[in-house]
Amino acid sequence: MLAKIGPASIPGDWTWDTDSTRHPVIDTLEVLVDVHRPFTGTGDDPPAMLLSLGLILLCQLLGEAIAHGTGVPIPGPVIGLVLCLGLLLLRDRMGQRVPAELRDGTFENTGSGLLSHLSLLFIPAGVGVIQRLDVLTGNALPIAAAVFASTLFGMTVTALVFTFVARRAR
Repeated sequence: MLAKIGPASIPGDWTWDTDSTRHPVIDTLEVLVDVHRPFTGTGDDPPAMLLSLGLILLCQLLGEAIAHGTGVPIPGPVIGLVLCLGLLLLRDRMGQRVPAELRDGTFENTGSGLLSHLSLLFIPAGVGVIQRLDVLTGNALPIAAAVFASTLFGMTVTALVFTFVARRAR
């Protein structure tokens, strides 16, 4: 166990308490990971989450294979997303005949967990942009025009769709 060296010790001066038989790393790990939680095989257990993550990655892999194999001008991850949507729709129609990991919410929890940390996936892209800042500055005007035009287009389409739906709802 960790203990302060003395009553007037300097902050950060910790020493090993020789009276304890436990190592401080084990104490810390027990706080971080609840080692006493029983393994149930469902819910948020690591094997169920790994199966769900594997299904998500399998959908993306199949999407990439379809995109490269057929030569369609649709990105593989988009095809994988459609396959994942199809898997979820099929799951809802099949009921009890699908694995428990698809029925108990683990699949959705895994997807939500990935989405909650989605911003971390942009770090490599940001680093790549910074590394190629010379290309970015050389094409600043066309990039700014494309960003402005696409934003204007997106806002216009959104307004038109909203107006159409609002009129139809009346």
